[in-house]
Amino acid sequence: MNNPSTYYAALLALVLVLPSLAQDKDFKSLKVLAQKGEAEAQFALGLMYDTGQGVEADDKEAIGWYSKAAEQNLPQAQHHLGLMYAYGEGTQKNLKEAVNWLRKAAEQNHAQSQNTLGDMFLSGRGVEKNVEEAIKWFRRAAGQDNPHAQFSLGEIYSGDENGPKDDKEAFKWYRRAAEEGYVGAQAKLGLMYHTGRGVAQDNVQAYTWDQIAAINGYAAAKRNQNLISRGMTPEQRTQAETLAREMIQKNPKLAR
Repeated sequence: MNNPSTYYAALLALVLVLPSLAQDKDFKSLKVLAQKGEAEAQFALGLMYDTGQGVEADDKEAIGWYSKAAEQNLPQAQHHLGLMYAYGEGTQKNLKEAVNWLRKAAEQNHAQSQNTLGDMFLSGRGVEKNVEEAIKWFRRAAGQDNPHAQFSLGEIYSGDENGPKDDKEAFKWYRRAAEEGYVGAQAKLGLMYHTGRGVAQDNVQAYTWDQIAAINGYAAAKRNQNLISRGMTPEQRTQAETLAREMIQKNPKLAR
């Protein structure tokens, strides 16, 4: 088998889409592999029980299979196991155990775990609150283009989380999250361009980013545009609307 990960992913995909009789057959094939100790198969089986896809949902079965794969150091299994401990699904809620498994996955460069660990250090959930430690994990996730981590760094550097205030750094991270399609970051960019905070004041750019946020359904964006437009000419508004369309065409991720 040249690529086990690809094989198990394909098998799981088949289980999720095939009719029930075929599902039963492929579920059994997956379970045989899992019982033989194949970590990827154990994780796939856990995911099926977790989501109720291809089999009746069962949190206890899910956590059992996640645990087997996690013990074999599979980061995605460690991540899901950490979340189940964090929310008390299939087991008693145990934030310390959640942090333990999330950290194991994060140390293997699992971006979602790095982001979740950052959230936990920022909020003091399951660990002592530590903004610097949160920044460390958010930066590692953000470096892998995780938009939530990028947005969280923007929030920290903007001074919203009692962290080191740096408007230019906040703008940088909001921009990266915005370019990944994170609508809250798009609205934040509109505000920063409008107020000239962390970047040169520019109503056209402010209106453009609020236009993109509005396209993505951000409720306050239209109100922000109305406020910004008071200092704009009709030509500038047209320019901003055209720019928003061009930006989305160039980077489709901007519009969800």
